[in-house]
Amino acid sequence: WIDTSTRNIDQRLIYNGRLGSSVKFTYREFNSSGYARDAFTQDVQYDLDKGATIGFKGARIEVIDATNRQIRYRVLRHFPPL
Repeated sequence: WIDTSTRNIDQRLIYNGRLGSSVKFTYREFNSSGYARDAFTQDVQYDLDKGATIGFKGARIEVIDATNRQIRYRVLRHFPPL
C-alpha cells in the first residue's frame, strides 16, 4: 500500500570516509519503488576543523569520531518530511 498523499521519498546520507580533517558523504534520494533518483544524488564534504556539527537539507548530525572506514555520530535533527 502506498500513501499517494505523500511523496514517499527515502533520503540517505551515506558515509564515504575521512580525508584529513574532512568527512565525505553522498546524499541520495530513493523513490517509493526503491530506485535512486539520479538528479537527487550529491557528494558533500565537511571540514571538522570548522565544527563537529554538520547539516544537509535540514538534517543535523554531530560527529563524535570518524576514521576512513567508520563514523560515530549523534543525530540532532532528522531530514524534514518532503
